[in-house]
Amino acid sequence: STIELVSLLGQVLFSLSMAASFLISLDALLNAKTRWRHLRSSAGALETIIWSFRARVGAFELEPHEPNKRPATVLCAVLNEWRSALIASGDLKESNIARSHGPHVYRHHQFQGSLGPGEDDYHSTTQPQRYIDLRIIAALSFYQRRIPRYTRQRQLLQLVVLLCSIAVATLSHLQFDRWVILVTSAASLIVSWTEFADLAHKGERYTLAAQSLKKLLSWWNALSEVEKASKEMITRLIDASESTISDERSAWLSTASDSHRTTATCERQPAEGSAAEREAGGEGKSAKVHPATFFVARP
Repeated sequence: STIELVSLLGQVLFSLSMAASFLISLDALLNAKTRWRHLRSSAGALETIIWSFRARVGAFELEPHEPNKRPATVLCAVLNEWRSALIASGDLKESNIARSHGPHVYRHHQFQGSLGPGEDDYHSTTQPQRYIDLRIIAALSFYQRRIPRYTRQRQLLQLVVLLCSIAVATLSHLQFDRWVILVTSAASLIVSWTEFADLAHKGERYTLAAQSLKKLLSWWNALSEVEKASKEMITRLIDASESTISDERSAWLSTASDSHRTTATCERQPAEGSAAEREAGGEGKSAKVHPATFFVARP
């Protein structure tokens, strides 16, 4: 039976080695991690662009001294630049991202279906309270749902590693050398997965983002109705919330890229668009607004 057990363990190790080699080769072929990071970062930047446009802040702000400036014209220029930046990296030019997608991909009733009562149409202008409900509260709920999940996962993995350590000591005392090797390998696998998943940093990022959004909501609720109607206060609310959400995405991208190579991650607030506004200041002119204002730098 001992010989059969040794033979079985050898076959299992060989199978795992072959599977790992296959997955590593497949990952290198598809370049999935780089594409995923790039697409997620681009999707987050697009959300910031859309919400800034809907709230008419930053580059999309209406100015009395610029009557020819149209937010829709600026949005068109920003989206065109965003599309160019989207396929500029991540090997997406070699993918089929520009293919025709089926109706199931379009989930916001772009081409079919109708809106339900009170449902967001994803394009109309929003007042501050509507923005808080659809953007800030939604982001805060997302962070709050993820925090306990990552905390439980991290604690569970730490408990399993502790039990493996106890098992290794017990098996060593009982002189079950082959099982010691197996349990030690399992513990190393769990430790490697814990480092890869980076659960502690995920929980930290979400906690910091949630606390920042709570502080922002407290500040807004403390304002008077007159102050809440001020363009300056509305711009400050939206800029601060988008900056908080973008900072969390920047921290995630930096952490994900550090495991692959060292990158410099930097993101500017959407409100820093005065130069873009000047460039887009006339109807009929070629409005060039680079979406770097909204983007995380690509790895």
